[in-house]
Amino acid sequence: MIIVVPSDALRIARALAALSQRQVAEAAQMDRMQVVAAEGQQDRARVQSYEKLRDFYEDLGIEFLGTVDIGTGTVSGAGARWRKPSASTQMNAPTHIHAEPNGVSFGAARSLLNVPLTKLAQDSGIERRQLSALENHIDFSKDDFDRLRAYYEGLGIEFLGQGDVSTNLFYGVGVRWKPTIL
Repeated sequence: MIIVVPSDALRIARALAALSQRQVAEAAQMDRMQVVAAEGQQDRARVQSYEKLRDFYEDLGIEFLGTVDIGTGTVSGAGARWRKPSASTQMNAPTHIHAEPNGVSFGAARSLLNVPLTKLAQDSGIERRQLSALENHIDFSKDDFDRLRAYYEGLGIEFLGQGDVSTNLFYGVGVRWKPTIL
């Protein structure tokens, strides 16, 4: 059985990397329609597309998450996050470790749901302008931050990451579907 990275995890990875489908296709040396197919309908994408995309994102420092049921091939808790520093990683050395402010990637959460900003504004009751500010980590209110986080968590999305108190940066930031207990 060949296990491929789920489409929603690929969308999360692209959101974390802040890249367009065109930019990913160019950087991964593949056709944009292959990226579109891999992020959308799994049955239309080729296994080689998944492998190229997985390798591309892993080279950027993104890791894919999930538990696979060997009998069915079903993935539970699918998601992606920036690789966390290990105990042996020196924080000052050049590495593929990415840090985020605020410890939450709302853009990745929206990518997991695969909804446009206008639909999210309608469903969450938060203005589109504020949603954009939250996704870009600029000039947002704590109330809107808390409301949006609760909205996503209510839909079964789990936010990942851990903070470094000395720098006020967060590592391993990402999202996934809350794993189901098998």
